Amino acid sequence: MLTNFENGLSSFGIPLYGDSTVIPGSKAVFLSSVVGKDSNDGLSADTAVATFDQAMALATANKGDTIYILPKHAETVTATNMVADKAGVTIVCLGNGSTRPTFTFGAADATITVSAADVT
Repeated sequence: MLTNFENGLSSFGIPLYGDSTVIPGSKAVFLSSVVGKDSNDGLSADTAVATFDQAMALATANKGDTIYILPKHAETVTATNMVADKAGVTIVCLGNGSTRPTFTFGAADATITVSAADVT
């Protein structure tokens, strides 16, 4: 499904620019606990990875990579599993209302840590 947005087109909420890459030389990494698997490459919504840690591991620092967290993704945050440690990575959560991604904090010391520069 293509829809118009202010400066171009999007497909299922994901912006399309020119040749469908967000920034030339960058990549999109897809995250979904609904369809994601440990063995997936994360390069499409159909081959999404299952955890934030996997998605961040696939991103490349300072290349303009974007992690798309797909609708209905659900993940429990522990003390160590959610660290945004690649500089220049953009993280986009997709979904509306009850389909928005959710993160449950599993312990009092659970945090989402941003340890790299220019993470959006």
